Amino acid sequence: MFHAVRIDRKAVWSLFGLYTAFLLYMMLLGFDRTTFEAGASDYRWNLVPFDTIHRYVFHASAFTTGQWAVNVLGNVGVFIPYGLLLPALLRRCRKFPGMMATFLAGLFVAELLQLVLRVGSFDVDDFILNALGASFGYVIFRRFKP
Repeated sequence: MFHAVRIDRKAVWSLFGLYTAFLLYMMLLGFDRTTFEAGASDYRWNLVPFDTIHRYVFHASAFTTGQWAVNVLGNVGVFIPYGLLLPALLRRCRKFPGMMATFLAGLFVAELLQLVLRVGSFDVDDFILNALGASFGYVIFRRFKP
Protein backbone atom coordinates (compact mmCIF):
# COMPACT_ATOMS: atom_id res chain seq x y z
CA MET A 1 0.00 0.00 0.00
CA PHE A 2 2.71 2.50 0.99
CA HIS A 3 6.17 2.51 -0.52
CA ALA A 4 9.16 2.94 1.73
CA VAL A 5 10.50 6.45 1.53
CA ARG A 6 14.08 7.24 2.40
CA ILE A 7 14.14 9.89 5.10
CA ASP A 8 16.71 12.68 4.79
CA ARG A 9 17.93 12.83 8.39
CA LYS A 10 19.38 16.34 8.02
CA ALA A 11 16.02 17.62 6.83
CA VAL A 12 14.22 15.88 9.69
CA TRP A 13 16.72 17.27 12.24
CA SER A 14 16.19 20.73 10.74
CA LEU A 15 12.43 20.34 10.95
CA PHE A 16 12.74 19.11 14.54
CA GLY A 17 14.95 22.07 15.50
CA LEU A 18 12.72 24.66 13.84
CA TYR A 19 9.56 23.18 15.33
CA THR A 20 11.11 23.03 18.80
CA ALA A 21 12.29 26.64 18.52
CA PHE A 22 8.80 27.70 17.43
CA LEU A 23 7.14 25.90 20.36
CA LEU A 24 9.62 27.28 22.88
CA TYR A 25 8.96 30.76 21.53
CA MET A 26 5.21 30.24 21.87
CA MET A 27 5.52 28.73 25.36
CA LEU A 28 7.89 31.36 26.72
CA LEU A 29 7.19 34.54 24.77
CA GLY A 30 4.32 34.10 22.35
CA PHE A 31 1.25 34.05 24.60
CA ASP A 32 0.01 36.89 26.72
CA ARG A 33 -0.93 34.90 29.81
CA THR A 34 -3.65 37.40 30.71
CA THR A 35 -5.47 36.13 27.63
CA PHE A 36 -5.94 32.82 29.41
CA GLU A 37 -6.00 33.96 33.03
CA ALA A 38 -7.98 37.20 32.92
CA GLY A 39 -7.58 39.12 36.13
CA ALA A 40 -4.72 36.96 37.42
CA SER A 41 -2.03 39.06 39.03
CA ASP A 42 0.09 36.22 40.39
CA TYR A 43 1.77 33.41 38.52
CA ARG A 44 -0.36 30.26 38.64
CA TRP A 45 0.48 26.58 38.53
CA ASN A 46 -1.31 23.28 38.97
CA LEU A 47 0.20 20.13 40.45
CA VAL A 48 -3.09 18.20 40.75
CA PRO A 49 -3.51 15.72 37.87
CA PHE A 50 -6.69 16.20 35.84
CA ASP A 51 -7.74 19.34 37.74
CA THR A 52 -7.44 21.70 34.77
CA ILE A 53 -8.70 19.06 32.32
CA HIS A 54 -11.73 18.51 34.56
CA ARG A 55 -12.52 22.24 34.54
CA TYR A 56 -12.23 22.47 30.75
CA VAL A 57 -14.35 19.36 30.14
CA PHE A 58 -17.06 19.74 32.78
CA HIS A 59 -17.23 23.53 32.89
CA ALA A 60 -16.59 24.29 29.23
CA SER A 61 -19.21 27.06 29.19
CA ALA A 62 -17.04 29.10 31.59
CA PHE A 63 -14.39 29.47 28.87
CA THR A 64 -14.38 31.00 25.43
CA THR A 65 -14.09 28.63 22.50
CA GLY A 66 -10.57 29.96 21.90
CA GLN A 67 -9.46 29.31 25.48
CA TRP A 68 -10.92 25.82 25.36
CA ALA A 69 -9.38 25.00 21.97
CA VAL A 70 -5.90 26.24 22.92
CA ASN A 71 -5.85 24.60 26.32
CA VAL A 72 -7.32 21.23 25.38
CA LEU A 73 -6.96 20.60 21.65
CA GLY A 74 -3.87 22.77 21.27
CA ASN A 75 -2.00 21.04 24.07
CA VAL A 76 -2.62 17.72 22.35
CA GLY A 77 -2.25 18.74 18.71
CA VAL A 78 0.95 20.74 18.78
CA PHE A 79 2.89 17.81 20.26
CA ILE A 80 1.83 15.19 17.71
CA PRO A 81 4.91 16.01 15.57
CA TYR A 82 7.22 14.89 18.39
CA GLY A 83 5.70 11.42 18.26
CA LEU A 84 6.54 11.38 14.56
CA LEU A 85 9.96 13.03 14.64
CA LEU A 86 11.61 11.48 17.69
CA PRO A 87 11.35 7.86 16.45
CA ALA A 88 12.48 8.96 13.00
CA LEU A 89 15.59 10.57 14.49
CA LEU A 90 16.61 8.51 17.51
CA ARG A 91 16.94 4.75 17.70
CA ARG A 92 16.03 4.72 21.42
CA CYS A 93 12.73 6.38 20.52
CA ARG A 94 11.60 3.63 18.14
CA LYS A 95 9.99 1.84 21.09
CA PHE A 96 7.21 3.66 22.91
CA PRO A 97 8.84 3.76 26.39
CA GLY A 98 12.02 5.29 24.98
CA MET A 99 10.10 7.85 22.94
CA MET A 100 7.94 8.81 25.91
CA ALA A 101 10.91 9.08 28.31
CA THR A 102 12.81 11.29 25.87
CA PHE A 103 9.75 13.41 25.13
CA LEU A 104 8.84 13.88 28.80
CA ALA A 105 12.41 14.85 29.70
CA GLY A 106 12.38 17.60 27.08
CA LEU A 107 8.88 18.67 28.04
CA PHE A 108 9.88 18.88 31.69
CA VAL A 109 12.69 21.29 30.79
CA ALA A 110 10.27 23.48 28.81
CA GLU A 111 7.68 23.49 31.60
CA LEU A 112 10.37 24.18 34.19
CA LEU A 113 11.50 27.18 32.13
CA GLN A 114 7.93 28.48 32.25
CA LEU A 115 7.92 28.11 36.02
CA VAL A 116 11.32 29.73 36.58
CA LEU A 117 10.69 32.56 34.10
CA ARG A 118 7.10 32.97 35.35
CA VAL A 119 5.58 32.89 31.87
CA GLY A 120 2.75 30.73 30.66
CA SER A 121 1.80 28.33 33.42
CA PHE A 122 3.26 25.21 34.97
CA ASP A 123 0.48 22.64 34.86
CA VAL A 124 0.72 18.88 35.32
CA ASP A 125 -2.29 18.57 33.03
CA ASP A 126 -0.17 20.07 30.24
CA PHE A 127 2.14 17.07 30.67
CA ILE A 128 -0.85 14.73 30.34
CA LEU A 129 -2.27 16.44 27.25
CA ASN A 130 1.14 16.94 25.62
CA ALA A 131 2.03 13.28 26.23
CA LEU A 132 -1.28 12.28 24.67
CA GLY A 133 -0.37 14.30 21.57
CA ALA A 134 3.10 12.73 21.32
CA SER A 135 1.48 9.31 21.77
CA PHE A 136 -0.90 9.98 18.87
CA GLY A 137 2.09 10.96 16.75
CA TYR A 138 3.91 7.78 17.74
CA VAL A 139 0.90 5.65 16.75
CA ILE A 140 0.85 7.37 13.36
CA PHE A 141 4.61 6.81 12.98
CA ARG A 142 4.29 3.11 13.79
CA ARG A 143 1.37 2.72 11.41
CA PHE A 144 3.08 4.39 8.45
CA LYS A 145 6.78 3.99 9.19
CA PRO A 146 8.97 3.39 6.15
